[in-house]
Amino acid sequence: MKIWERGAYELQTQKKLILLDEEEACEAGAYEGKCSDNEISAIKRYAENFGLIFQLRDDLMDFLPTGDLPGKIVHNDFWNGYYTLPAIHTFSDCRYGAELRQIAMDIKNGLYSELADDRIAELISASNGFQYTLRMMDEYAKEAKEGLDVFKDSTARQKLLELVETVRLNAHKIVSDY
Repeated sequence: MKIWERGAYELQTQKKLILLDEEEACEAGAYEGKCSDNEISAIKRYAENFGLIFQLRDDLMDFLPTGDLPGKIVHNDFWNGYYTLPAIHTFSDCRYGAELRQIAMDIKNGLYSELADDRIAELISASNGFQYTLRMMDEYAKEAKEGLDVFKDSTARQKLLELVETVRLNAHKIVSDY
């Protein structure tokens, strides 16, 4: 297994464990709220997709600076060998992947300086890694919203829909501001 594949696998495994916790919490709440099996399934679908949206926004924030979270260190995941979706997409790009993989190997071997940060973001942008991540977020947002279709309109349902849109639109703004 190559370095970027191993890092991506480890990161995705950690993310999946977190998503399972979110799904289980939502399932427990739906069960306690006397929801039907169909409604429990729907809320689990919402939780899984919302968790993915939230994580993909975090993936974007690893490459693009934002004033919203001053403690967030840009490229922290990448420098620590955790390759998120924007980088994984770029690794497979025939024009830019080889250079980004080389930077990743050089960082792992201590041969690259922080001057690489600008080049990393340039390569991901050039390969449309940020746009690809946004498209995936949009798909997960659609799935999350559709998961709530079984519930009648209510303040709670509207708030859950707003959560999806807030995170999704925030990610689009982060990329457009870059």
